[in-house]
Amino acid sequence: MIDSHLTYLLKTKPNMEDQTKALRTLAAKRWRIPLMLSGAMMFIYVGFILLIALNPLLSL
Repeated sequence: MIDSHLTYLLKTKPNMEDQTKALRTLAAKRWRIPLMLSGAMMFIYVGFILLIALNPLLSL
C-alpha cells in the first residue's frame, strides 16, 4: 500500500494538497506497527509479572 502512494507521487505531479494528504496517510500507517508491537510487549510484560507474583498460589 505504501508503494502505491510512492508510485503515485513519482508518476504524477500532484498539487500540494494531494502531497500533504499522501504524506499524512503514510505517517499514519507508519505508526500502526510500533503501537501494535508496544501493546504486545506490554501484554507480555504484565503477564510475566503476574506469573511471578502468582507463582506461589499456582504451585499449591
